[in-house]
Amino acid sequence: MAVAHQALANLTSAEQQRAILWLMDRLKLSPSDVGAAATTAPVGRAARGNGHAPVTSATAAWVAQKGPRTDAERITCLAYYLVHEHKKTAFRTRDLTQLNSAAGLSPFTNATVAVVSAVKKGLLSRGRGGDLSLARNGDRFVEALPDRARALQVADVTSRKR
Repeated sequence: MAVAHQALANLTSAEQQRAILWLMDRLKLSPSDVGAAATTAPVGRAARGNGHAPVTSATAAWVAQKGPRTDAERITCLAYYLVHEHKKTAFRTRDLTQLNSAAGLSPFTNATVAVVSAVKKGLLSRGRGGDLSLARNGDRFVEALPDRARALQVADVTSRKR
């Protein structure tokens, strides 16, 4: 532990956070694995009684660490977070936008367009009644981020014609 502290002590706060997020990703740890200390600092509108599990700065930091470049990629990252952290396998666009807002992330220009784009790319899929789910390619894509080249390769992200 002292070696880890010594390695991080001279870094800026942002560099420390990036290093810790990188380490968590490499060790396949989620904020819930790390414990309450990593999940209790609210960001933005995180402490809202909207029926969802509490969302904190860990959500925003995790999305930032993944480095999505488009709204479709960010919506896919949020879907991944819902599935893996909140154990919610079926969701709607509204759930994704609420998670985005609760994490204090910038609002989507048009979340519906982002969802349609993610569905066309095979990152999300539509189920019965219009519910969304994270597609296998979406799961692979997010797990490979922030390595974009690998993410695009493993997920075979291409626009699919209907």
